[in-house]
Amino acid sequence: MFSLRLHPKFSSFFARITVVAFCYVAYSSTASALVPSTIYVSEGIYSTSPYSFFENSDLTGDLYITSGGADTLLISETYTFVKNTSSHPFYISDQGYRATSSTKVTISGDGSHTSGIVGGRSLTLSFNNFDPESDTLSYYCSAHPIMVGAFNVSAVPEPSSYAAIFGLMALSLVLTRRKTRV
Repeated sequence: MFSLRLHPKFSSFFARITVVAFCYVAYSSTASALVPSTIYVSEGIYSTSPYSFFENSDLTGDLYITSGGADTLLISETYTFVKNTSSHPFYISDQGYRATSSTKVTISGDGSHTSGIVGGRSLTLSFNNFDPESDTLSYYCSAHPIMVGAFNVSAVPEPSSYAAIFGLMALSLVLTRRKTRV
């Protein structure tokens, strides 16, 4: 049978619960989206890969959030996109080029699906019932139909869900161990 030998100070039920609580707080406070909540958009180039995305306002810290990239937007997060240059107006839609977004995403802030954002303007994106398996989130230049791309979007559970599951598993282990001692 499995035997868990702990340091004598961890033999009390209170100490074990304290360790589980510490793990929960540590995990849920450090686990977050890899992509920052504010994303800076490049000036754009007239091509089929029109924009680059960055984590800093000076356009450093590449983010690879487009299709095939290593980074992903999470549907549990809210993102603000900032466009500092005046060329190639940028916008987002889950319905395609210059189309009004459905209720699966909420886009607020400056610009519109027909005019985009430029020159220090921003827009905020949040997800509502967006299904990354069947829905697509596109970005585009509202002035040039060739300048269209798609984002990587994922439905990863909240970090607190993982922490809650871990906490329940640890509590079950503690209770099982207490039961076998009696």
